Amino acid sequence: MLDISPKPVNSLRAKLHNLEGEEYTERFKKRCIYYDMKGGKHQPKDGMITIPGHGWIEMDFFEAVHFNGQYVPFSKNEVGETTNHKPLRIERLPLESELPKKYHSHADGLVFDTQKDLDAHLQINHHKWNPMRIDDLDKEMEQQKAVQKLQKNQDDRILSAIGALSETLKGLDTRLSRVEHKSKSVKRRKAKHDTTGDHRPS
Repeated sequence: MLDISPKPVNSLRAKLHNLEGEEYTERFKKRCIYYDMKGGKHQPKDGMITIPGHGWIEMDFFEAVHFNGQYVPFSKNEVGETTNHKPLRIERLPLESELPKKYHSHADGLVFDTQKDLDAHLQINHHKWNPMRIDDLDKEMEQQKAVQKLQKNQDDRILSAIGALSETLKGLDTRLSRVEHKSKSVKRRKAKHDTTGDHRPS
C-alpha cells in the first residue's frame, strides 16, 4: 500500500535524479526515509534505495549528499571498461520560506503570482472583495457616520424641545391650578357675603 504521509516542513530537501535510462539501485549504509515520484513514502529496512531510469526520488538534502558520495565497488560497463561512476545528480529544493510569494483570492480560493493579477481578478469577478475599494468603503462608512450623527443631533433637539414643552405645560398647569384655587376662594367669599347680606334687619 502506498504511504503518502506528509513530508517534513521547513527541512532542507533534495531530489536525487537518475541520469540514465536504467534503474539504479544501491544499498545505503544509513537508515533513511525517501519519497518516490508519486509521493509514496519509503523506509527500506534493508537499506536498498532504487531510483527509476530518468526518474528521481526526494530525500533529506544531507542524506542525498551522503548517499551520492558513498563509495561503490568498481564494475565494468558494456564495453568492458572498469568504472564506479554514479549516474546521479542532486537538486536542492527550496525551503518553503524561499518559495515565491503567492497571492490568494479568499473569495474563491484561486492563487495568483502577482498582486496585480489578483486585483484584476477581483475587479472583474468579485468587485466587493477588491482591496482597491477600501478607500471607497471608508468614504461610505464616513458618510453613514455623518448621517447617523445628524440623525442623533435631530433626535436630541426633538427630545430637548419635548422636555421644554413639558416644563412649559407643567408651569401652565401650576398657574391654572392657582387660578382655579383663587376662583374658588372668590366664589366662596361671594357666597358667604350674599348669605350674610340676606339676614340683615330691614
